[in-house]
Amino acid sequence: MNRFRLLYLTCLILLSWATIALAQTSPAETSSPPDIFVKANQAYNEGDFEQSAKMYESLLQRVQNGYLYFNLGNSYFRLGQVGSAILNYRRAEKFTPRFENLLNNLKHSRQKTKDKVEDKGYAPLLNNIFFLYRLLNLKEMLIIFLVLNLILFLTAILHLYVKADAVKWALFLVLGFYLISGATAAVRFYNDRIQHEGVVIADEVWIRSGDGVNNIVLFALHEGAEFKVDEVKGDWLRISLADGNRGWTQRMGVEII
Repeated sequence: MNRFRLLYLTCLILLSWATIALAQTSPAETSSPPDIFVKANQAYNEGDFEQSAKMYESLLQRVQNGYLYFNLGNSYFRLGQVGSAILNYRRAEKFTPRFENLLNNLKHSRQKTKDKVEDKGYAPLLNNIFFLYRLLNLKEMLIIFLVLNLILFLTAILHLYVKADAVKWALFLVLGFYLISGATAAVRFYNDRIQHEGVVIADEVWIRSGDGVNNIVLFALHEGAEFKVDEVKGDWLRISLADGNRGWTQRMGVEII
């Protein structure tokens, strides 16, 4: 009898704990991703952009999707947080580089930034050579590269047996596209997986000559400014801008794309 009472009391305590835990769990944690997505869209359409941003953030912890980053960027833009909007538009761009609404919103958000950094390097020339870079994501580039690899192999085999000029020129043409697609995929892989970029999300951050607050302040960057990360040292980042300026800044106030 005492054992039965002890078992009953233990089950009652466990049931109480479970009830309290469920009561403290937020709806986003108990809802399925489609439900969260519908509620986030509803909050956005009702003008509750802070709530929609929270829901999109929670959803992105489970699912990585370009359109979710796009919606999150829109929520932050509506909240007046241009830096966070650009950050998430850039993240969305890695998944959906041809999404016209995304490109338009990103361009519009950049026009709202205070720092207008002019690219004095070779980026325009490289964009013309590696024209697929802005059109395809990394997965699509790798697929095209593998397909061209197969076509190149078959064309080379055909050239061994057919000595016609048309086959020879076809081989050269496929080889050219193969090299361009391979180089483009390599650049995309480097930028996506190795060379990190970031965005200023605070109102203003100081760029210093070294990784410490006692170093000289070189210049300031404001919300929405974009940069490349050259080195990470503790809580400090050595960054470079498109115009060639570089320096060190603290992680606080910036986010990595």
